[in-house]
Amino acid sequence: MKEYANNPHQCRSLQLIRYFGEKSNQQCTICDVCISRKSSSDNFTNTQLLIQLKQNLSGKHLQLTEFTEIINESLDENTTVSFLQWLIDNEKIKVDPKSQEVLWM
Repeated sequence: MKEYANNPHQCRSLQLIRYFGEKSNQQCTICDVCISRKSSSDNFTNTQLLIQLKQNLSGKHLQLTEFTEIINESLDENTTVSFLQWLIDNEKIKVDPKSQEVLWM
């Protein structure tokens, strides 16, 4: 439960659902994390970084660590995590669970 209280990057409802062994990807949209992500996402939708990443990396397969390093050049660590989550939630990228490759959608 310590992780639940200290994880500012994952929906609280999803954390509880997964804690009890259920599977879901549906964000609740009402917890503090989802609300914070929503306000952050407003900043991401038209960001120059998103445009630059899409232009420069489209069609390439990068490891998640490489992709994160590129984003870290423009954003601080907390914003990078939020940005990555936003990209995944909004189906801009997909991370292959086995290879850890980031794929543009």
